[in-house]
Amino acid sequence: IIMIPSLIIAGTLKTIDRSLENAAYISGVSKYKTIVQGILPLISRPVLVSIIICFILILNEISVSILVNPPGFITIFIRIYSLFHYNQEATASALCLIMAGLVIILYIILSWVLQPVRNSEHRV
Repeated sequence: IIMIPSLIIAGTLKTIDRSLENAAYISGVSKYKTIVQGILPLISRPVLVSIIICFILILNEISVSILVNPPGFITIFIRIYSLFHYNQEATASALCLIMAGLVIILYIILSWVLQPVRNSEHRV
């Protein structure tokens, strides 16, 4: 799961032109300002996309949630699993619909974030 965001962000960092950093250095801008005002705005969309993709992939990791679950702490995945186990399908189905709605909302946000990128690619 960690590899996907790493590849997205690394690919984005490779596409940033080094002359931008050199121009900032020649202009006397500090490294901190170069990163905050130059690099971070350029990689903000890929970072947001990586976070959303990572979150959606983590939704499928029920086995990890069960293994590392501390006593007294119940995640929604474990709650759904235990409700199905104890034949409370109606409540479990409602929680599954909430999870599906959350994924749909994240997909809409992801589509909205990537929309300007798609439009700019078609203009060239």
